[in-house]
Amino acid sequence: MRKFAICAAAILAANAMPAGATVSIDFQAGGNVLPGGTAIIDNFNGVAGTILAPGAMIHAATSDGNGALPAFGDGTNFLSVLGGGSYSIAFGATSAVSFVLGSLDTYNSVLLSFVGGTTQLLTGAQIKGFLNPTPLTNSGDQVIPATNGRVTYTVNSGDPLINGITFASEANSFEIDDFATAVPEPATWAMLLLGFGTIGYSMRRRRAMVTDRKS
Repeated sequence: MRKFAICAAAILAANAMPAGATVSIDFQAGGNVLPGGTAIIDNFNGVAGTILAPGAMIHAATSDGNGALPAFGDGTNFLSVLGGGSYSIAFGATSAVSFVLGSLDTYNSVLLSFVGGTTQLLTGAQIKGFLNPTPLTNSGDQVIPATNGRVTYTVNSGDPLINGITFASEANSFEIDDFATAVPEPATWAMLLLGFGTIGYSMRRRRAMVTDRKS
């Protein structure tokens, strides 16, 4: 398995990203190591059968005609996007997003949304950074590392941050699990805290001024 992962990395390095790409893509073939600096924001471990959006559901930790348990996920419930369905997740602007995918196929797609309103569509093998077509990348196989593992999208320096993602599929199914985003850096937290502190100070000052006028 390790040998395959090395080969996959070499192929990824040899293939240029699709034209207009604004992110770097890392694919852990057969792996599920959460990238440093990221945290899971949705593991889709709600009640199995729950419909999250038209054509998208929380699937039990099994495999059937509506979805296959990701081979290298956490072994629990997962998101299954059925044929003709889609599921969107909005979040605070971030420099990286990451998720586990299962049985990647040609009819699966990912739409990244960026601050400012631009988007980037990735289909089939492009989802994991490969050009279409390449061997063993779009088979929909439920077991092999070529179609199962963790994908991470990282914004290139100077490009707009990511603030949304849409998973879609033209046929059954697109399986997703353990969705994560980058954790804000300490400097970002400091700016947020400073902003909240300023707002709090302004509100207290306003209340004090109103009290003075009344007295």
